[in-house]
Amino acid sequence: MKETNEHSGSELKKGHIISSRYVVQSCLGSGGMGAVYLAEDRVLEGSHVAVKVLRSDVVHDESQTKRFLREVQLMHRLNHPNVVRTYDVGKDGPLLYFTMEVVKGRPLEDLLEREVVFSVSQIVDILRQTCEGLMAIHAADIVHRDLKPANLMLLEDDTLKITDFGIARPKSSQLTQHNEIIGSVSYIAPEVWLGKDIVPATDLYSLGVIAYELTTGVLPFDGDEPATMMWMHVKRPPKPPKSLRPDIPNWLNQFILKLLAKDPGERPNNAGDVSRYLTEKLRRLRERDGGSQTGAMSSSSGGSGDFPLVHSASGAWPSARSSGSGSYTRRATGGRSSSGSMTRTSRRFVRRQIRENGGFLIAGIAFLSAIGFLIYRAANYLNALLLL
Repeated sequence: MKETNEHSGSELKKGHIISSRYVVQSCLGSGGMGAVYLAEDRVLEGSHVAVKVLRSDVVHDESQTKRFLREVQLMHRLNHPNVVRTYDVGKDGPLLYFTMEVVKGRPLEDLLEREVVFSVSQIVDILRQTCEGLMAIHAADIVHRDLKPANLMLLEDDTLKITDFGIARPKSSQLTQHNEIIGSVSYIAPEVWLGKDIVPATDLYSLGVIAYELTTGVLPFDGDEPATMMWMHVKRPPKPPKSLRPDIPNWLNQFILKLLAKDPGERPNNAGDVSRYLTEKLRRLRERDGGSQTGAMSSSSGGSGDFPLVHSASGAWPSARSSGSGSYTRRATGGRSSSGSMTRTSRRFVRRQIRENGGFLIAGIAFLSAIGFLIYRAANYLNALLLL
């Protein structure tokens, strides 16, 4: 096996050795910021880690590199069951990387792709575990900034882990660089679009989008262009989820709308408050179901739905799957969502085309806008001449 530091920005090959320690086995996936590889640890023989290698343009950006190193160092201090553990960070020639624990599970996005119907108990379970992880992340003075179903991993024992916690994510003024905005556009909070301060409540807005999608099977805002999505997130109020799924309790409907408030100050105070609130609601759901962990859907109000949040003692977790079969119920939509829009799979196909042809799309929009502006000016000029 030959050790090499050569890397031209393409995918690392099997057998590539990073920092004389990590031997690449396979590529687990790639995204806007880099690629993740399964690697064997030479020092700890027989053990494997996930290695995320940052994109070359991020490595060459000093400000991004500094932020990346700072946040990895902070995340390294965390040891929480709902956050993927970070082990090591380093640089090997042109490669900047960090290592994480390898988890066996599937992203929440996969279940949404299959258009499954989540019970109220399952939704509460997923949201609460996510908040538990966010509590630890926020306590370390970090805002995730990229919370979405693809970054929430459900393990074989139904434990949820937050992954890819926004390390070295471009600032709001650079969101369109390399089409990065396309991947997470549906979950971006209004303050991010507007270039305002990013706070813990920013993650709670993204959580609200996830909760809406888990509940209804559709996104609260959906469009094919970043400009359209920006307007929707900043200006348009979301359609109440209960109007798409009438059987959900009133409190869940109001809770999701609270998370989706345009003003960060109108959202819940912090992830801890949300976790305690969901703990109490989960306890009531289980008591109503006689201690069952089947997560049957609720048709009752489940309480007044008022916010402020209820502070209560922590309870046991219900199973994220229905007892017995260990499977989820598939959403019977007949190829279309309950709101009449394209299914999630269809939407993702369109977005993939936008990602692959994003540069041409942006250039085309700019060109058409310029032509439209010239026509508008010419029409005004001719109109002025006619009035003379």
